[in-house]
Amino acid sequence: MDDWGSGTTAVRVLLGAGPFGGRLRAERAASQASYEATALDFAWARQSLAATTAQSWYLAVETRQLVNLAGTGCRVYSQLLELVNVRRAAGKVTDLDIAEASASLT
Repeated sequence: MDDWGSGTTAVRVLLGAGPFGGRLRAERAASQASYEATALDFAWARQSLAATTAQSWYLAVETRQLVNLAGTGCRVYSQLLELVNVRRAAGKVTDLDIAEASASLT
């Protein structure tokens, strides 16, 4: 018969073999599960941040290319309008052609 004052009973309780052993094992398992869940949450957040960063980078590259393309389009339509004005001065095109070229630029 163990009495609570002996050293062996205290060791058994600390090791989870005493009357509180099931509770201690359950608390230890719950703590381990909580730690693992937190680690998985952190890994997910890190991957989500990396994916968002990559997506933002690709959108920035695409936007820069679209801005460059729009600038090229403006230059081309400006040159077209100059050409139409020269042709108008030579009597080769009508006012409608100038209006169409101007509308393409805006």
